[in-house]
Amino acid sequence: MTEAVWDASAPGTLVVSGHLGGEAARRPVALRAEEDSGRVREAPLSYGPDGGRGFTARMPLARLRPGRRTLTLRTNTVGTPIPVPHTDRLGGTRWFRASRPGRPACAKPLPRPPEAS
Repeated sequence: MTEAVWDASAPGTLVVSGHLGGEAARRPVALRAEEDSGRVREAPLSYGPDGGRGFTARMPLARLRPGRRTLTLRTNTVGTPIPVPHTDRLGGTRWFRASRPGRPACAKPLPRPPEAS
């Protein structure tokens, strides 16, 4: 991952960019947001002009119900998803929903919890 920013023109939308290498560079992938409950949402990747290795994905978190999600990249091959690394450079964001006037929704990155041994 080379960048993660909140889209200023689409509140609650996370834009993730990066560069794929190795086996992942030859496989179509999607940005995947998985809830603790196991429910998954995916956003397709757009590839850049550099031979398909540079990508951008737009994940509209504002459309999802509240909760914690883990972001990964999914390949079309069987195997472990590629974790999207945590970044301290991305702060939180807030937006308003028409269904909840006057009550903002928010999103912010959290570090992954340590793995249980």
